[in-house]
Amino acid sequence: MAFVEEVNKRYGGIPREIIEAPEVLEMLLPTLKADIRTLEKIECTAPKPLPISISALGGKSDRLVPENLLAGWESWTETDFRLQLFEGGHFYLDEQRSALILHIQDVLEAKSRAIIPTQNL
Repeated sequence: MAFVEEVNKRYGGIPREIIEAPEVLEMLLPTLKADIRTLEKIECTAPKPLPISISALGGKSDRLVPENLLAGWESWTETDFRLQLFEGGHFYLDEQRSALILHIQDVLEAKSRAIIPTQNL
């Protein structure tokens, strides 16, 4: 259980219902351990910048992926870069689902208008 407590302390996101169900937790532990091993080994270097826009999204209170790390994605593009922070931590996706969906919709609509200009009829 020390492993699960440490993972939850660092990353959060393990639902209380899972932690309180030892038989479920036991089934998930091998996958969780493999994910954490992979996560801790990854070293990423930026390749040649891509000719596409990049939107980096994150949680304002995320201790694992703070704003300065998200801003690093700008070096991966040679065109537009957007950084958008939402209320919440590492799992802001769960906390801010509606706001996130609206943001993605706005970005996609703006991109589609740029590609397919509206015509006055």
